[in-house]
Amino acid sequence: MRKVIFGAISMLALSTAAFAEDGAAIYKSTCQACHGVDGKGTAMAPAFAGMHHLSTSSDRQIADVILKGRSGAEKMHNNFTAEMPPQKLTADELKAVVDYVKSLAGK
Repeated sequence: MRKVIFGAISMLALSTAAFAEDGAAIYKSTCQACHGVDGKGTAMAPAFAGMHHLSTSSDRQIADVILKGRSGAEKMHNNFTAEMPPQKLTADELKAVVDYVKSLAGK
């Protein structure tokens, strides 16, 4: 019984680590060009570090922005001319990216 429990805990730990890596990989391929390495921002899009909006938003609110994008009057940071395009991600990919972006906001 102990082996089964230990095995389940080990698998959960490995899947959580893989999930975090997936969020980082997805961020790198879809978000980093505008939001910068480690979410530090660029001339195109704001930094995530210390962004109050990310720390006070629910996962669903952040996911909605990722899926729908932001343009025109919906833009939150008008000092950036680029609009955020909507992203096509699976539910698992979206969860991984939301978790990763929130981790960047806390840095």
